[in-house]
Amino acid sequence: MVLSGGMLQSAAAKSNLIETSMAVLELYVGDEVFKKNAAYTRAFASALQSSKYVALVKPEDVREMLAKGAMRTTWISPEKLRTFKQLLDAATDLLIKDTAAAIKQLEENIRRLDTESVRVVFNRQLHNTTFRTYMLLARAYHDTGNKPKMMAVLGKIMRRIGVGMVKVTEDEYHPGLVAGWNLIKKDLDAQRTAKLRVETQRPGATIILRGRELSQKTPATLSNLLPGVVQLQLRQGNKSAMARTVTLKGETTKALKVDLDFEGSIDTRRGGLSLRFDNDKHFEDRGLDYAVRLGRMLEVEKVMLSGLYRKNGSTRFRAILVDVARRKVLRRRTSQAAKHTVLPSAINGLAKTMLAGIIVPARIPITQNWLGWTAAGLSLTSFIIASVLRSVAAENHAQEDSDGNLIPYDELVDISKSATTQYTSSTAMFVVGSVFAVGSVLAFVLLKQGGTSTGQAPLAPGPGGGLRWFY
Repeated sequence: MVLSGGMLQSAAAKSNLIETSMAVLELYVGDEVFKKNAAYTRAFASALQSSKYVALVKPEDVREMLAKGAMRTTWISPEKLRTFKQLLDAATDLLIKDTAAAIKQLEENIRRLDTESVRVVFNRQLHNTTFRTYMLLARAYHDTGNKPKMMAVLGKIMRRIGVGMVKVTEDEYHPGLVAGWNLIKKDLDAQRTAKLRVETQRPGATIILRGRELSQKTPATLSNLLPGVVQLQLRQGNKSAMARTVTLKGETTKALKVDLDFEGSIDTRRGGLSLRFDNDKHFEDRGLDYAVRLGRMLEVEKVMLSGLYRKNGSTRFRAILVDVARRKVLRRRTSQAAKHTVLPSAINGLAKTMLAGIIVPARIPITQNWLGWTAAGLSLTSFIIASVLRSVAAENHAQEDSDGNLIPYDELVDISKSATTQYTSSTAMFVVGSVFAVGSVLAFVLLKQGGTSTGQAPLAPGPGGGLRWFY
């Protein structure tokens, strides 16, 4: 993990600052396991959130954003699996005593199973429980003579699991159910006209369709598929792509290209989001690229990678701040850490260091820029006063030149001194007006533009569009 917080309207808005949207991800490099890694990242995210200038993405928002790319990140819990199994057993016992009540219970069970199956990654136990629940409901309808509903239930479950994915024989099921199953299979066989083309960056990935491992390896074109939604996952070595839903259409081929190395580095199994790298080189080569791609998927401005690591025999906590739009590292720092306990003071200090310089001033609307308008008004007033003074001085000089012989000497001296003073004052007012004019322009330009630079140059990218990280 960690992803928390939301798009806040905090004290930052009141102080003319815009919160920076951010995702804080757990970082794992290599095989060494740090039990406190998640706790450190949660504490770090909390410290960032308390600054009031960062809006962190919530876990539920992460699932929603990834779902836009048809990716499933929710795993069903063992408790829910046990609950669905218990509900099936209870309905089986009830069917012997009260068929009508059993049908009502089974319909409710199927509604809950369908809701859960739509949002979670494929699970074999959930798949089997769902199939058995559908077949039990179909048997209940058969026993009550309601053949149309029996056929509807069989058709629905066959569309979900795929034609030919399960064998239904009289060794396990009532002959009436088997006959209905075969009729639906024959009808759906004619509709299997969709195709799916699956490719990966490196060939040879295993294809898992509806939870069943296929014999074909990537690149492969899967034929004779029913139109509709299917769940697909790919696996290669110790890497598994994220589970995804694919919508197929009849008479067409759906193309799917998967970066298995990238998706295999994403871990969502604990309810949060983390990036895992095989070793330091893998992290150096692909770290920046993966952080940026995840940031775009989550629609955030910044991504913070954080996690424990070992250096020279001591445990350290590192944080790397990535600007998604500019594809660059803004800041990277480490702090003291303990392997078995969280050090709050170190975490809080690191959070303040990482946030320095990324707080963005709000953009002030031109109509509300009082400083710019005040400077503009003072500049205009100064120019008007300077113009009036210059005009009066010019008139005095003209009077002195044309009628000097008719004016007493003392009065002529006063007129000359006044004109000189007026010229000096007008020049000063022109200077003052110019200063205010420049100040007005700066106020409109600088206060309108948001953003401050961290003052750090981007580092040289490593192979594969990644980045070299140094500690």
